[in-house]
Amino acid sequence: MGWPLTKIRRWMYEHKIQQLHRHHREENAAGYINIDAILARFRSGGGLKHDFQPYKLFHLSQFLERDRPLSMLELGSGSSTAVFAAHIREYGGRLYSVDESDSWLANAMNLAGIEADDKRFEMRHYLAKLGTFKNLPCVGYGLKAQEEFDLVFVDGPSLQFDGVKRKDAINDDVSALPMPARHARSW
Repeated sequence: MGWPLTKIRRWMYEHKIQQLHRHHREENAAGYINIDAILARFRSGGGLKHDFQPYKLFHLSQFLERDRPLSMLELGSGSSTAVFAAHIREYGGRLYSVDESDSWLANAMNLAGIEADDKRFEMRHYLAKLGTFKNLPCVGYGLKAQEEFDLVFVDGPSLQFDGVKRKDAINDDVSALPMPARHARSW
């Protein structure tokens, strides 16, 4: 018996996405050189096998190049940490990065070449919390930041609690952060 229709549709969708990513890479080959180096370091440790990762990091680096934020908060460390670190080394600024996994945070620092005593980078471990915000399930680190950031990048914490992936949850850390009026945007 053949594949169910849903499997065929899923395969077609994934195949189309892969084609679009290949086309994008061909048109922007120079922009992928640093991204590929970052991903090679991360993948050598067995992580980041998703096909979308190069495309995501390419666009993050393009955004940083265009808007040049100087103060950044990264919720969930990883390959994006290396992109932020490269941006800070070239243009200046500070990165605050938070993760619920000590080992993942240490790995991200190592692969991004961040030294523990480098004042441009503040890397913190916070446990993830599950709760509610305005009657919606939420996850977060429970941050109580007092300063404004030019950029907040939400890629964590993990949505896994008690063996259940909470895809219905939102990150509530961003609601606790002061929003600078001069940089506020609606997406």
